[in-house]
Amino acid sequence: MSLFHPSLLVLATLLSAISQSVYAQVTPTADTPKSNTATQAKPATPAGLDLREALSVSDLKIEMAESSWKIKQTLQTLVELANALEKYLNENCFGDMLRTLSYEGPPTNPDCIARMEQLLDIYPENPVAICLRDGIAAQSCSDAYRGQSMKQFSPSTSLEESPDAALRVGLSAADVDKLRAINETLGNVNKDYQQSSSDNDKQKHMDDAMHLYDQAMSIACKVVAVQLEDPSTGKSPEKEDSAVREIREKLLKIPPTLRADYQNRLMTEAEEELAKAKKDPYKIRLIQQKIAAISNPEVDTRPTAAGKIRYRVVLPDCYELVGKASILVPKLPSATCHRDGWQSPQCMAAVKKWNDYRAKIAEQKRRSEKRAQPTPGSQISSF
Repeated sequence: MSLFHPSLLVLATLLSAISQSVYAQVTPTADTPKSNTATQAKPATPAGLDLREALSVSDLKIEMAESSWKIKQTLQTLVELANALEKYLNENCFGDMLRTLSYEGPPTNPDCIARMEQLLDIYPENPVAICLRDGIAAQSCSDAYRGQSMKQFSPSTSLEESPDAALRVGLSAADVDKLRAINETLGNVNKDYQQSSSDNDKQKHMDDAMHLYDQAMSIACKVVAVQLEDPSTGKSPEKEDSAVREIREKLLKIPPTLRADYQNRLMTEAEEELAKAKKDPYKIRLIQQKIAAISNPEVDTRPTAAGKIRYRVVLPDCYELVGKASILVPKLPSATCHRDGWQSPQCMAAVKKWNDYRAKIAEQKRRSEKRAQPTPGSQISSF
């Protein structure tokens, strides 16, 4: 059940027409940088301290994902490694882009360069790595993000298919309580708004609503992970069967010049199996895969991100909040940034528009206050 009451939709008409909001704070989460480390050297590891203890959580996640990728190269392990590398780059390598709203690239920090190249090696179309390399304003950066969408995580998703185990865990009890409290406050703001008679009071309640939506998204959207899906099935591509993989690995251990006799024997066996398979579609498909592996064992079986649909997977409450905020408070950039990523060109454009909007409203307010001031009396004295 949703934590956010449908009655809040009554604010839609008015909030979409807001023209005097002065609310300025947007709250980055999930993939926002922890500090401006892109241009800072890392401190040396203190003597006696185990190197693993000095590594950040991001580094440890990369190590774990790298190990899984080396043991078994599947689309799932590719996604896990890509998520870990993206998180590292987002947190450490874009400098103070969220303050300056600009980044030209490429990175100069050796660690950032190494992680970026590692990500591009397994996922050449990766938007985070491309934007880090080419700059946030580059056409290649915008193009890389164009095919990305957001989807909500389904509780029925198995652990094996989940892009991040944290999505299955969900929010902490404390965060759920915070969301409930914000929901209650939003309900009160809605009531106060409906009972307000003055424009100033109505405007105050609208500003409060925007602030609360921003707070709620910063909590609900803490957990986010990238997922890649095959556009034809909506699922990960079929994995190579272990029997097929075994044949391929055995053949690759034999020098190509000495491989023919063994290939012929395997091919004869596979053709006999195919003749006996008759109308069993599963067996026929498996044997056809074996024949393909026998004929050309050198084919690169490493999974690829090419042609896959990229999703930012979020928790259901985040998905609902982003959708509502996009409609009710379209000028607030938080919804765009939670939807597309805080280092995305869409987020940067939304924040720039927000800042321009705030500057315009502040100027209108200044002029309005100046006009409201009483006209000073004549300074001319009479004799």
